[in-house]
Amino acid sequence: MQTTAGEEIETVVVSADDIVAAIQRNARDRDEQRSHVLRISPPFGAEVSASIHVSEDYTYYPPEMDPTPIHLNPDQFHDAEFGYPEQWEVHEAAKEVDGVDDIADVSDETLDECWDVQCEVWESEVRHSLKDEIDLNEDRHCSSHVVAVEYEE
Repeated sequence: MQTTAGEEIETVVVSADDIVAAIQRNARDRDEQRSHVLRISPPFGAEVSASIHVSEDYTYYPPEMDPTPIHLNPDQFHDAEFGYPEQWEVHEAAKEVDGVDDIADVSDETLDECWDVQCEVWESEVRHSLKDEIDLNEDRHCSSHVVAVEYEE
């Protein structure tokens, strides 16, 4: 079993904007072999910063690199009730707004407006459900390491 990541870390400082952006990019790039994560780079201390980073699938760090950066899934920073808006959800809302049964009959303006509204609601939900603590080892096969989270303005 691996050792706990960044054992000396007590607090992670991160931008709520980076969390939102990483989740949005992951939703857009679902079929890519990469993900957008929040990365903590060594050297580690009691307080560290996490910033948005593109992680290629199967990222490899050489064995001589010790410690290695910590990659955090942006979804672990919040407890939002629903996920990033899906296209079908926006289409259903737009059909209802325009009072039609076929998406082809919906105006582009209505589609854009419904998309903007759903994204605003989702983003607000994420920002209002940001956690005070996260487990640095949530996605690793080792013991839990819960740390405080501070959000930059």
